[in-house]
Amino acid sequence: MHRIISITTPLAVALALSLGGCSDSTDRDDAPRPKVSITASTVAPEPESRSCVDLSTAGGNSFVGLLWSPGDVIGVFGTVDRNVPFVNEEKSANLAKTSFSGQPQGMLQYAYFPYSPEAGTDIENLRGNVPATQDATGQLAADYKCGVIENGLPGPDVRFNNILSLVRLDLSVEGSPLESDVLESVGFELTRNGQPVGISGDFTFSATTGAVTPAADAKGSLTATFGGKDARSFLGFVNILPTARKGDEMKVTVKTSDRTASFSVKLRVDFRQGYVYNFPLQLASYAGAEYGWTVVEKPAVRGTFTAATYNVDGLPNIAGINSNGPGSAGTTALGQKANSMGWDFLAVSEDFANNDQLVAALTNYSHGTWRGSITIWNSSKLNRADTDGLNFFWNNSTVTSEETKTWIQYQHEAGGLTSGANECIKKGFRYYLVTMKDGTEIDVYITHMNTSGDGGRNEAQNEQITEVVDYILAHDNGRPVIFMGDTNLRWTRNEIKTRLYDRINSLEGWSVQDPWIDFQWNGDYEGVTNHGKSIMAYGPNKDTNDETDDFGPTGQGYGYQKGEVVDKVFYINRTTNATQITATRYLCDTTFVKDNGDPLADHYPVVVEFAYKRTL
Repeated sequence: MHRIISITTPLAVALALSLGGCSDSTDRDDAPRPKVSITASTVAPEPESRSCVDLSTAGGNSFVGLLWSPGDVIGVFGTVDRNVPFVNEEKSANLAKTSFSGQPQGMLQYAYFPYSPEAGTDIENLRGNVPATQDATGQLAADYKCGVIENGLPGPDVRFNNILSLVRLDLSVEGSPLESDVLESVGFELTRNGQPVGISGDFTFSATTGAVTPAADAKGSLTATFGGKDARSFLGFVNILPTARKGDEMKVTVKTSDRTASFSVKLRVDFRQGYVYNFPLQLASYAGAEYGWTVVEKPAVRGTFTAATYNVDGLPNIAGINSNGPGSAGTTALGQKANSMGWDFLAVSEDFANNDQLVAALTNYSHGTWRGSITIWNSSKLNRADTDGLNFFWNNSTVTSEETKTWIQYQHEAGGLTSGANECIKKGFRYYLVTMKDGTEIDVYITHMNTSGDGGRNEAQNEQITEVVDYILAHDNGRPVIFMGDTNLRWTRNEIKTRLYDRINSLEGWSVQDPWIDFQWNGDYEGVTNHGKSIMAYGPNKDTNDETDDFGPTGQGYGYQKGEVVDKVFYINRTTNATQITATRYLCDTTFVKDNGDPLADHYPVVVEFAYKRTL
């Protein structure tokens, strides 16, 4: 196949390919065949029409040249051999000039591209196929061409001519009713006097003349796809059989993430072999009755759900440690409060000593595996508890959940018993598949990450970000992803932007968001990251003389909404897939307090409301 390059010139451009050498041949079938190299040149498709559809002002003088790619193979016919493969000798680059080599017998006469053993040995009736679905990005499909081999010095030479019609798609939804949509594909149906005209499917061709004959069952339709790109405007190329004629009707069907639009145009020229035709598909120009414009919404399932993450402060009171924790009664109280909120699912961390009370209080929920508490005997790196302190609860009335027993321990960690106790348990992350009652599925990862500080703890946190992202990307299945928990991360301190946000958003068709930044900081990821001082959340009694932190314009702290907490809910979409989720509200819920106003635990729950749409 060939990659496309644009050549801005008013003339068709021949891509001359220089090569040297030829070898003697023999008529003995059993004799070793010497290697022969062919000098090949490709004639660029000629410009035929700046506008083949109904807008004469669209398009431009951008013609098309073709580059040979590693792995390209041409078929060669000679006085003895019939359909011998010659392989591109270039191994690593797409080039305008290259060499093809093979081991034929006799004089070389004709060549065609792309080689296929199924094409046959009848030089006047070789078999080819134009796929009915073509990825319009990158390499061309059905890039058929033929040429006559001239046997001279310094070696055989061939000029290839394209035998199909090349279509240049210049597509944009800007200003049209589909402006907010993500493009998926563009389909074409060609008819003449109401009857289909074959533009894709099987055909035969002559390698001596280049003449093309469509099969009787050639299809009157072709679909161009975009290779999974998140596209709202698009420039691409497809090949079609050269059968279209002036006055034929072309129905264009544009499929997007949300709907299907169609319209019809009359072709203005006959399509010829070896020519490029521009389709200026600026959809705003066709969204009118004169083109039969119609839009059909795709059927979709829509709904909402709420995800919450809560550090329940369940460390046992060992030798005075966590003596101010919620204990048994406090855990019952916070569990009852959470039960009344109706959240769809809840990730908890530090679920150690009071798990029985927590489970008993969350009467509306099912839960995953509790991996046990910790004691003074198993709370060291040498004798660490086999627990991550995590648990997952889902609301029985709204969702179901599958516990996959995917429990991944972080490989990077730092901090002993007196430095965050990170190495006293098996901190890591878990994976759950959550299914809404309507069948919509979401992947959920929950975590409790390394605490911050010196002694390599910040570095361990950053490496843990990479560990989670690596795992999510390696196990992608197209479903939306929520990653949440007590991350112990801050945007001003850790490499969240580079390791999570920038890395995922740089991938084609991927998107990751932090609802806290989106709702509280107007989506200013750069500004939050480079804020300088931390943007910590504080109550009104915080000492405002602490110069290490930024207290905002009032000098009293940002509060628990605009201020940053370490409990986070990130979400990831694959933009071209059927199910999409969108955060609609962010809340650090400060109503989880005792009668005297003190927090029920040393964290407040962070709650994010989502809307989802699943296209059927």
